[in-house]
Amino acid sequence: MVPINRKHVKQLVYRSPTEADYADLAPVNLSFADLQEANLYQAKLRQANLTWASLNQAQLVEADLHQADLRRADLRRADLSQANLNRADLSWADLRGAILSKSTLYTAHLVKANLGPLDHTNTTLVGAKLCTAKLTAANLRMANLRMADLSGAFLVEANLNGANLRRTNCAMTNLSGANLSYADLSGANLSGANLSQTNLHRANLSGANLAGANLTGANLTETKIDRGTRLDDDEYRLWAVANPQVTLTDIYPNQIALFNVGLTDAALPPNANLEAAYSPSQESHTKPSDPPLRLSDKVRRVWRLVNQGGVNQNLSGVDLSWANLTSVRLGSAVLDEANLADAILREADLAEARLRGTALHRADLSGANLARSDLQQAILWQVRLGRADLRGADLRGTLLELATLVGTKIDAATQLETKWRLVWEIVNQGAANRDLSGADLGWSNLSRANLRAANLGQANLSMTNLTEADLSQCDLQRADLSWSNLVKARLSQTNFEGANLQEATLVGVDLRANNLRGANLQGAKLSQANLQEANLNQANLAHAKMKQANLRGVNLHQARLTKVDLRAADLRQANLHGAVLREAILNESALLNTLMEKTIFQNPQCREPAVFDKQWRRIWEFLLQEGGQNPLKAVDLSRANLQHADLNGVNLVGVILVDANLRGADLRGANMRGADLRGADLEGANLLGAEIDSTTRLDETKDLEPPA
Repeated sequence: MVPINRKHVKQLVYRSPTEADYADLAPVNLSFADLQEANLYQAKLRQANLTWASLNQAQLVEADLHQADLRRADLRRADLSQANLNRADLSWADLRGAILSKSTLYTAHLVKANLGPLDHTNTTLVGAKLCTAKLTAANLRMANLRMADLSGAFLVEANLNGANLRRTNCAMTNLSGANLSYADLSGANLSGANLSQTNLHRANLSGANLAGANLTGANLTETKIDRGTRLDDDEYRLWAVANPQVTLTDIYPNQIALFNVGLTDAALPPNANLEAAYSPSQESHTKPSDPPLRLSDKVRRVWRLVNQGGVNQNLSGVDLSWANLTSVRLGSAVLDEANLADAILREADLAEARLRGTALHRADLSGANLARSDLQQAILWQVRLGRADLRGADLRGTLLELATLVGTKIDAATQLETKWRLVWEIVNQGAANRDLSGADLGWSNLSRANLRAANLGQANLSMTNLTEADLSQCDLQRADLSWSNLVKARLSQTNFEGANLQEATLVGVDLRANNLRGANLQGAKLSQANLQEANLNQANLAHAKMKQANLRGVNLHQARLTKVDLRAADLRQANLHGAVLREAILNESALLNTLMEKTIFQNPQCREPAVFDKQWRRIWEFLLQEGGQNPLKAVDLSRANLQHADLNGVNLVGVILVDANLRGADLRGANMRGADLRGADLEGANLLGAEIDSTTRLDETKDLEPPA
């Protein structure tokens, strides 16, 4: 990643729209950059790091953001018309009000992104990962979402008129009130989806899976289904009533039993034919037995493949998602662009099969024979390939993010991108003492890998699964480990100086005496982690979760601890000299965060006046008078180094400060009633207006009277 002077960036981006020299910033590190309203028309930002960047109302028309990292970026009201966002990572990004008209997001990641009511007209989102994304009221008219993952996404009242949703995963997606008229949903997975009040007029549901979907009040007039469409009985009956001119007598019975079928708010056309329907008001008052329905094409196809095999068959575009195809014989079969997402293919024979562009995300291919198979452009996110045979296979352009490659067989004839061949080598052969500085290992599954004493300086390990990996004695200086999972990893003597561990999961890890100087741990999950005597000098721990962490003797000199969660953490002997603890949470009480609002523990050289809200002080005193519990009680800062800390007006009632270093600290107006200051060094401390009483524990010889 190329470093760049921020002043130079501003000169490039805040330029006249008429200038012809378009900004070339690829690849550049612009994380946390303030680029609000920046003119980035046709800017070259391929592989740029824009995490947490502020791009509010920025002009990014026709910008090249291919493989750019835009996680947590603020893109509200940004104009991204015709932008290239292919394979970009927009997870958790805020895109409310953004314009993405005619932009391309092929296989982009938008996990938990907030897109809100924006313009996506003619946008290309082929294969994009949008699971749990917020797209409420979004305009996706004519958008191409083929094979995208929209599972669990919120598309309430979204406009998907004429959209291409072929083989899209919409499992458990909320599409209530959405306009899906004329949309192509053929082969889509809509199981468990909320389609209430949805307009499906003339939508194509051929081969779609609607098992368990809620179609209450949906408009199903002229909706196309076929023998491959999977509908619950009630759903089919609603469709049949809404479409009297269509018959599928070879699949379903002529007479439609409407007992216990919910027709509340159902959208029925004026010519709806109810004459052949059974009704509870009929004289017999007896429920007729439903004639057995024939198997759908999908179920029948799965049965045939499991029992008869599919050797040499043409199965292009078929929907086999979620199917159990264990040990199935599919040698030399053509499965181009088929949907095998979440399928079980353990020990399956796919030798010499063609799987170009096939959706295989989250599929289980453990022990499968894929020798000499063609997997070009296939989607293999989170696929299990343990013990699979990939010798001679063609995996060019294949997406292998977080795939399991342990025990996978490859050879010199296997066509695999350099990145994934390296991942394979690491998980199967180990990389102890290996020089991997600057290597791209992002989004890979390195669980239990042996990386002991490896040089990973400046390596990309973002979003990487490193659970139980051996990283002891590794050099990870300035490496990108953002959003990585390091649970149960071995980290003895690992050097994290200057590393990016933003949002990383480090719950319960052992980081004793490790070097984390200047590391970015913003939002990191460090609950119950052991950081005893670790070096966190100048580290950024804002918003970090450090509940019950062991921080005894830790060096937090000039560390940023804004809004850090330190409930029940052990801070004895910690060095907090010049640390910033604005709005830090120090115990179990939710009241504390409010009481600490605008309170700053800060280096006096860059002091910002601290304020302790008088209203909250009165509430605090009222609670004490009424016998309420002290929310700061039991916070142990024994032997903590708070030299020169700004504690102006801070409530320190009941805090344990035994043997703490408070030399030169600003304690003006601090409330120290009930605090334990035995052995504390208060030389040069400013105690003007500080509150003490008979419950304040002091050395007998100590005099806290402020100077006259």
